[in-house]
Amino acid sequence: MTSNRWFIVTNTDNLKFFYDCGLIVDEQAFPKNSYMHDMQAERPKGLVPCFSMDNLSDALKAAKRDDENLITCLVEIELKNIKFKQIYVQTRKQKSNVFEDVREEDFTGIDAVEILLPSPIPLNYIKSIFLSDAKTQKVIAQEFGSDFGGFPAKFFNNNPKLFKDQLSPKGELELDSGLPVETVKLEDIPDRNLSYTKTFSYGGALSLGFYQTKNGRLSSELFEAFANNELEKDECCHLRPLVSWVYGHKNESELDLLYSLIFDIIAAEDDLGTIQYDLLKFFDDKKRLPPDYSHMSGLAVRLRELVERTYKDSLDTYLSKLIEAYESNVKWSSKIFLLISMVFIRDHSETLLKFYHEQFSEEDYFLLAVFFGLMNGTGGAPLLIRKVDGLRDWVSFKMAGLMHCSYSSPIVFDKRPSSPVLIHKKYFKKSSVPKMQDALQKFCSRFEISEKKVIAWALTSKDEYNVKPGVITFSSRPSVYAEIDNKHLEELMLVKSIKETDDLFDFNEVFSMFKG
Repeated sequence: MTSNRWFIVTNTDNLKFFYDCGLIVDEQAFPKNSYMHDMQAERPKGLVPCFSMDNLSDALKAAKRDDENLITCLVEIELKNIKFKQIYVQTRKQKSNVFEDVREEDFTGIDAVEILLPSPIPLNYIKSIFLSDAKTQKVIAQEFGSDFGGFPAKFFNNNPKLFKDQLSPKGELELDSGLPVETVKLEDIPDRNLSYTKTFSYGGALSLGFYQTKNGRLSSELFEAFANNELEKDECCHLRPLVSWVYGHKNESELDLLYSLIFDIIAAEDDLGTIQYDLLKFFDDKKRLPPDYSHMSGLAVRLRELVERTYKDSLDTYLSKLIEAYESNVKWSSKIFLLISMVFIRDHSETLLKFYHEQFSEEDYFLLAVFFGLMNGTGGAPLLIRKVDGLRDWVSFKMAGLMHCSYSSPIVFDKRPSSPVLIHKKYFKKSSVPKMQDALQKFCSRFEISEKKVIAWALTSKDEYNVKPGVITFSSRPSVYAEIDNKHLEELMLVKSIKETDDLFDFNEVFSMFKG
């Protein structure tokens, strides 16, 4: 390509929404009245315009069309790791309203001034963000750092030259790829009508599901199974219906169908009170319920009492009876009833994550997190979770992958971010490394976990040794191992990170202990 730098031209209001929802999206993704006019509004739906470095002027003007006080910004995009089957590009030799329909594998050899990329684009494809001056750069960098977590050094930059009016790039040297050219007028490029509902729900579920990996090995396994859509194991059986809705799997059972109907109701509304009302109305309508779940009107009676505060027993008693009924294999009871009940007990993600009940299992906590994540979406995840090192870009990439698979997109993103660290798999295990042992002790001290209860010290030697009163003598240097009682640690983690603190668990603090 003639230009080796490419930019999405927008304003900081729209940029904030990109980071809030976790993706670079087109206008269709924005809630009502929140989208601020930029060049996307003048392009087909579902396609994000990306401009060469010498073709920014018109797009910069468009980014302030709604309000002159908007702050324009340039989002530099990395294209080298994008492969495609079909793409629309405007070359230097074409008129401003004419695009070429290019069918290749990459952008090499295309002399373009504008590219229409199918939405969405994962956040890890942003190389840097440019503002018009140093003062604005500093303000925006601080604001975004506060709202969305850490960014790499020099991620926010200023370059006044990029924001100046430019001469038209037309008429410069034309490159000829030697391939037949098919052209199409801008107005004839078809819209890509997209719905982001499930994608944002998936991002929320990934974020809250990752948070629950603090609880133990089972949560970590469930998280990986959920993220990779690999649910063959028996321990994943209660997770399958939630995943089926996300991926649009065929409803294989009445329970799958029930979950699907419930999530369709939840996804249609943003207001919790309306969601509760619609769910109760749904449970009362036996004709809409799958036959095996027509008795859910009984649950609706109790849930209505919770909403109206007329339930006579305590909340603890309600949940205990519900769990005991499930564990006793009563016909009408299952995990779905616990999950639905929590929608009427907790109002948002953070209060859900801090809810403690002695009879909740590790699986219950994970399922609740995924359920609330699906309900509240990416933007509903607490800020402390969204700031976890490496989580934002990874979730964004997973969301983009789901979206492009769902809509048979012609592009593929090859640059995959690293998966976020699962502490029970990477850090909480047997180790002979002194640095790791020190970190384990520091972790126990910080979270007031008795070291004696979770760490056992083992001394091993390959050669002979002598034992005398108070002294053990080795013929060669022995190895000291810290062995973790994982089961006991998991039990304590549930108590220490939920029951005995008002704060959410800080993964970044733990990462710093083991990396430092």
